[in-house]
Amino acid sequence: MQTIGLTIEDMLRLPVFRSSEIISGEKGKGNVVKYIDILEVPDLKGWVKEGEVLLTTAYSLRSDLSQLIRIVETLTRGNAAALGIKLGRFIEDIPDEVVQLSEKLHFPIIRIDPDIPWIDITYAVMEQLLNRQEAILKTSNDNYENLLTDFLEERGIQKIADHVSDLIHAPVFIMNLDREKIVSSPERYQISDEMKKRSWDIRVNKRLVGHLLVDKQVFSDLELIFIEQARFIFSLEFMKRKIAIDTELKLKGDFFDELISGQPLSEDELETKARQLNLNISGQWQVILIHKEGTLAFSNFERTILEESGRKFSKTGYFHAKDEGSRLVVFLSVETIRASQDWGEWFSHFLEEIRHFRVGIGREQPLIDAHKSYIEAKQAMAIGTKLNQGGGVYSFQDMEVYHLILEASAYVDFDKMIQDKIGSIVRHDKENNTQLLDTLYQFLACGGNVNETADHLFIHRNTVKYRLDRVREIIHSDFEEPSQRFILYLCCALYFLRK
Repeated sequence: MQTIGLTIEDMLRLPVFRSSEIISGEKGKGNVVKYIDILEVPDLKGWVKEGEVLLTTAYSLRSDLSQLIRIVETLTRGNAAALGIKLGRFIEDIPDEVVQLSEKLHFPIIRIDPDIPWIDITYAVMEQLLNRQEAILKTSNDNYENLLTDFLEERGIQKIADHVSDLIHAPVFIMNLDREKIVSSPERYQISDEMKKRSWDIRVNKRLVGHLLVDKQVFSDLELIFIEQARFIFSLEFMKRKIAIDTELKLKGDFFDELISGQPLSEDELETKARQLNLNISGQWQVILIHKEGTLAFSNFERTILEESGRKFSKTGYFHAKDEGSRLVVFLSVETIRASQDWGEWFSHFLEEIRHFRVGIGREQPLIDAHKSYIEAKQAMAIGTKLNQGGGVYSFQDMEVYHLILEASAYVDFDKMIQDKIGSIVRHDKENNTQLLDTLYQFLACGGNVNETADHLFIHRNTVKYRLDRVREIIHSDFEEPSQRFILYLCCALYFLRK
């Protein structure tokens, strides 16, 4: 690996090593020196440091030089830089098998002049290490200040990317979580498969927001520092963008609050505000209410799925979700009615994965009439919930006939008909704690299909059959004729809606 640190080769150029030389393992002369220490005992287990040069007189090894094999193996496993031995005092030569192992492992063994004090060697090496470390810190601080200046003076993310590319002498590429390019340097640089393997995460508030990719095989110590600094600066850029987006969403949320509250806005006021917020004025809008059962707020997982749907459908229009704790109010503007239908189908699929949701969808309206779509979404959810008594997706277009029937019931007396047709079933359910009326309604709503009824009620089909037989006995009717089924279905629906 390239480095601006002190290598074994650099170290041996120091005056204090003028009479020293590499005995074996010369191919490791590029090893980086980070520490220097003196070996007094042959037991190295647990304290070998990466980049360490160990010096020894071999006094403790003089009676058993075979221990040098174990020492070389231990130092190599610990990524030490080299072993320096004073020959001529306690041992005269390095055993051939140790030399061969050193050559095989590319681990340098250095002959040290026995007349040079250890303090002279350690002082000279540490002085070099400290000087080079100081140089690295100064260079990295200078470049970090330049990157920070680019950010603070708002020179743009492209300028920052260009600056980083110059520092590490390689093309860089910033991508978002959708694997889409945000910026690259050079600007038209194309990402490669190999480049994807050399990436660094970019996070904001511990949340992953993007990736920094670099097209380079090996890096110097200083370049790795530059990459970490760049990652932080890009995190600040992402945070700045997030703040801008959050501010825009807040303004749009306030605007939509005005719309659905029914506050009077003139067409001129509406057009001015909508243009300022870059909203589609001429198109059609839908309001979708997404309600989670109970009092729990949406989880991060559920929010992520909703955000993904927003990105998916914002490509054909506009998607804005207003968070109200256990409820989301979604404003959807799409270029075609088909796109709107796609969204409803997608969300139905979403509910198959996550239960305990109810969704109401209003009809398409001009932006100035978005409050009408909001009211319709609420009505669709309320009616659908009463009829189905559970989670599901309900559009006002499908629920409108029930809305009309419910309104008509305020002026037409349906009580006698309901009492005559299903009153006896209602009484039986209350007295015996049964669900015959629910079963009858679901059976009629499913077009007389027993299996579908069982699936909807989460009971066995034989239970459905048994309950329907009891209904027949109670109302003295087989309800096979279409007209009879229609009347019973209408009475059940009215009963649940008014209940």
